Amino acid sequence: DPSFTPKAVGNVSLAAGALCQWVHAMKIYAEVFREVEPKRNTLRRAQERLEAKQKSLREANAELKIVMDLVAGLNKQFNDSNDEKETLQRTAEELMLKLDRAGKLVN
Repeated sequence: DPSFTPKAVGNVSLAAGALCQWVHAMKIYAEVFREVEPKRNTLRRAQERLEAKQKSLREANAELKIVMDLVAGLNKQFNDSNDEKETLQRTAEELMLKLDRAGKLVN
């Protein structure tokens, strides 16, 4: 009703004017609520999905760290084994050379 304004009703009764102002405020609140509440729900659902994805990411990162640590350990073991192999090869070559020289001395 266009005549139901706080000013117009306040001219008739001060208490009714205050009540009219309250009714207008509630009407504005209801309109805003109808517009904002679906957006709040959408935001809440998006935040829940984000939290679930972040939890999944944390779990994947933890698994990745385990695998990366394993790979680092295997790389160290590989490098140590290669170093030992090279040392053994050098020793074997030296021993073969010594054996060959010893054979020449004996013959």
